[in-house]
Amino acid sequence: MKERLKQIYRAIFGREGFQYTSYSQAGEDRIINLIRKQLKLEEFRYVDIGACNGVHLSNTCLFYRMGFRGVLVEANPLLLDRIAQARPADKLIHAGIVPSQMVGSSPLNFHVMNSNAMGTFSEKQVGELKQEGYTVEQIIPVPVMTLDELLAQHAPGPVHLLSLDVEGLDESILEDCDLTSHRPDIICVETLTGTGKKNNAINQRLKTAGYHQVADTVVNSIFVREESWQSSS
Repeated sequence: MKERLKQIYRAIFGREGFQYTSYSQAGEDRIINLIRKQLKLEEFRYVDIGACNGVHLSNTCLFYRMGFRGVLVEANPLLLDRIAQARPADKLIHAGIVPSQMVGSSPLNFHVMNSNAMGTFSEKQVGELKQEGYTVEQIIPVPVMTLDELLAQHAPGPVHLLSLDVEGLDESILEDCDLTSHRPDIICVETLTGTGKKNNAINQRLKTAGYHQVADTVVNSIFVREESWQSSS
């Protein structure tokens, strides 16, 4: 395992490491693409939760431009037209993904911040963002569903990449999800908290569910399911 990880890192940071475009915040899409090749995934279907504008800071735009297709989920209605223009062949869902205990209150108030990448349903997250200098521009009611509901209704069948960035709710969404029924090959999730610390509970949740952490970019952590990793040997 260690030698295979070293090969991935050498490919990223070696002489040819930055030949190709990256749309992600910290090169996550490039790392994921190398993992995709290691896993021999000729088909590659993604579910991107927190799609933002579909290009900037996107973990899936690279794969779209490589010819792969998937599902984009965005809660901020002000971004939907931009996503549809940038990614017309993807399936676009306007909804918020939340843990099951929050679904009964649907629709929920979504806080549109002065940065498109920072919108959130979490009041706690809003408070932390305000301390960092962000401001709330609008509060918009948005329909919500669980991750299980999203995958069952809009992405039945194999999902090769789950990208999750929901500003303050990532941990509770993963705790709530049935990762025995839904098992993406690769999960990329934001693990850096608003206080600048890593959320180790996410790592533990995914480890318990049979996933290995194979990369970390400070902001995001990337996990591969055990059976996918073993079958690629």
